[in-house]
Amino acid sequence: MSASAALIMQDSVIQLLGGLDPRAFGEAPYFLSTEKVEVPETFSQNWSCIPDDDAANSRTWLRQAWSAQVPAIVIVTRLPSEAPKHVSSALAHYWRAQAAALPPVFLLPIGKTCAPPCDPELMECAKDLLSSGSVDDVIWGSPKGFAFVLALRAKISHLRIRIDHLHDQMRHRGAALDQVEDRIAALNMTRWQYLPSRLLHNIPRVRTDLQDDQDCVAGFGIGSKLIRGLFGTTHIATRQVGRALSCCMLVVDKHGHTFSFLGLKMINHHLRLLQDLSQSRHPNIAHLLAVYHTPTRFCICTEICGTRTLYSRLKLRDRPARDDDPEPLSEIALSSLTRQVCNAVAHLHSNSICHRDIKPENFTIHEQENGVQVKLGSFELARTQIDEQLCSSSCGTMPFAAPEMIMEKTYDGMAADMWSVGIVFVEVCCGLRLIERMLSQRDGGEVIPSTGVERNIGAFRKAAQKLSQAFNEDGIIDHLLEHIVPEASDMRPQLLPLLDGLLKTCASERPTAASVLQSLG
Repeated sequence: MSASAALIMQDSVIQLLGGLDPRAFGEAPYFLSTEKVEVPETFSQNWSCIPDDDAANSRTWLRQAWSAQVPAIVIVTRLPSEAPKHVSSALAHYWRAQAAALPPVFLLPIGKTCAPPCDPELMECAKDLLSSGSVDDVIWGSPKGFAFVLALRAKISHLRIRIDHLHDQMRHRGAALDQVEDRIAALNMTRWQYLPSRLLHNIPRVRTDLQDDQDCVAGFGIGSKLIRGLFGTTHIATRQVGRALSCCMLVVDKHGHTFSFLGLKMINHHLRLLQDLSQSRHPNIAHLLAVYHTPTRFCICTEICGTRTLYSRLKLRDRPARDDDPEPLSEIALSSLTRQVCNAVAHLHSNSICHRDIKPENFTIHEQENGVQVKLGSFELARTQIDEQLCSSSCGTMPFAAPEMIMEKTYDGMAADMWSVGIVFVEVCCGLRLIERMLSQRDGGEVIPSTGVERNIGAFRKAAQKLSQAFNEDGIIDHLLEHIVPEASDMRPQLLPLLDGLLKTCASERPTAASVLQSLG
């Protein structure tokens, strides 16, 4: 700092404190100057000079400011400068370490004309300090003597009013939040306790005695994720105490979703359907094992066939040659898979149930030396369809969802399931996502949306139209079977007429699950 600048700063401080005594403030503030100046003896106990970063990080002046128990701290500085930010930051850190509230910090620019309109650069610097939280307010106008005392008192009074106002707002918002939480608690009690006890009898009562940790429920450790469904995520779960048992656990986070009465009815229907299926056990259907209802989660445990889905197993088979050696499925395994997939669907249809979401991700698979077994699960979208009743809600996953499920207002859910079976057969025997790749090549870009139908119905309708157009063309099945995996080449004569029937765009022309199962032998 030049001698002339130091002289200007010194003169400004003398004018600032001219004729004043600390008692004039009532409760005297603590002053911090970012340059070294001489102050009157009466203010020496309430003034520290912080001319550089080393001094700013020193504890001496911090302890003095702390012990003074002042109503405010005034940083006397020349702007533009970064010094006030360093000083205020050091203040905040020290007061936080003492677990006490930092007094209001005011910036007092001196040494040049500071009455608005001020120098733009000076104003911008002050604005940055305010926005960063380094200071609470700026005392403009270079007040001197008693004018400074009055200006500081006014700033402190105004700041206290603002703080009181903020406290009032926080109290009001806290009270409103308490009311909202009370209403949410009442709604959750209605949803998960009153309605199940009165109307939705398949949903069990809430049990507070069950273990309910993030990774463990009722003695089951929640493991790797299998698939994300309509209600929640399905995981592999393993019992950690007692007899070892692994299962598929659908975990429904009650606080992560706002379930309407319709959503609760869907869960209730889902449980009733699982209970009905468990009455007639079938080797290719994942049956209900247990339902656990805790205050925060709703967990549905069903049988598991293996530790991976059919999709993940086919992905291992179809991975590129540049990766590790692929893991092919034998002809016997492929033939068995197609029969078991159809057998599971035939069993559902014989019980008047349509699944509406048949795809490789919803089958679990277990391979042994003497064969392979699959089980169909994920019945969130399944519906009971009796006599001439038709389904009306658009759902499923493209391209496994039959075109009429997206394009028509009503459709036969069982015929739609048979389309899904046909697409599964294509993926089992020809490779994953073959149809998506085929449509993408035909249209020069991706045409199958990845989000759910309910989130992007327009895109799904467009994709369903293109899918329907493609399968109305002659030779489409022959084109698909050109990609048949070597292990399934001997199955081609049987697959050609089978897929030709299953993938008819006219739902009434598709064969039933029983007739397909009979043709598979």
